[in-house]
Amino acid sequence: MKHPREFFQHPRPIVRFPTRDDSAAVMELINACEISKYSALSRNILQQDLLSETSVVAELDGQIVGWMAAYKPPHDLETLFVWQLVVSEDERGVGLGSLMINSALKRDICEDVERVQTAIESDDRGTWSFFKRFAHSKNADLNVVSDYTHSLHKSKLDASECIVTVPLPVT
Repeated sequence: MKHPREFFQHPRPIVRFPTRDDSAAVMELINACEISKYSALSRNILQQDLLSETSVVAELDGQIVGWMAAYKPPHDLETLFVWQLVVSEDERGVGLGSLMINSALKRDICEDVERVQTAIESDDRGTWSFFKRFAHSKNADLNVVSDYTHSLHKSKLDASECIVTVPLPVT
């Protein structure tokens, strides 16, 4: 893992609202990160159309290097649920994931958000590590509901997913 100081020595990506025009580049990023089993171009276009107010694209030198699909569940508007967080291999370890989440949290639509939530497969070490660091940056503990999907689909899943919540500090 890179030292956090390297983030400031590294060119800083522009983070912005995604648009439909970003769909192909986001799909290229997702495919390059080998997580295409969770995405399809049509789903990606829908995410950018329907979730654009709470989602983020990170762009560096004209290239999409980060993508976060997130939304506020209608039944829990104090939560920002991170559906997908993708960072290009070259940009990992320099704080881009946190930059994207924090960028979304600063938007007017997220002014009432009290927690960030996601689902993480039990064996996904990289995502667990990221969200532990993100929680630490917020002086918070991870709240974990274990085996969330395993209890729903025991015979269909290799790894179960956990619902992970990071409470945000009161400002």
